[in-house]
Amino acid sequence: MAQNGTSDPTPVAFNGLVPESIRRPEYIINLHYPRDISIGILGPGDFAMQPYSFARKVLTDLQQSKKKSELLEPLPSSTIDDIINKIEALATRKLRIGNALETSDGSISYQFRFLGREAELVGAIYLRAQDNVWKVEDIIAEDPRNLEDISKDENPYLWLPYDRFY
Repeated sequence: MAQNGTSDPTPVAFNGLVPESIRRPEYIINLHYPRDISIGILGPGDFAMQPYSFARKVLTDLQQSKKKSELLEPLPSSTIDDIINKIEALATRKLRIGNALETSDGSISYQFRFLGREAELVGAIYLRAQDNVWKVEDIIAEDPRNLEDISKDENPYLWLPYDRFY
């Protein structure tokens, strides 16, 4: 039986009652991997694009092993070296950055994930605006986890926010 209730295979013409937006919805879609649940919704979210872009630039500098980047100046060199060593061990292929979260002390944090072929590194970057300029306040990075081990985990995508100790 055809769409029009007869044996005629000609499609039924649209009668014009359904709005165009329903017939052809427009979506702005970021490709999500199941593991992205661990860092939240991708992209800047409800916050301005400026802190998100700044966080991406800082994390890209780390990915490119730029130890002398002026963006990283507030951080201790031991922290920078540690994170760069972890990233290099991954042979990173992709960087994923989640949505911004405002912390109780007024800084903004972004959860991030560096993806390698066989492992991933998850962490958080904390930013604070000073005189209308964004500065890195802190970066926390877990040890790289093997992707095979993550898939065997009972709650592989459980996300818990990071706690900073001052």
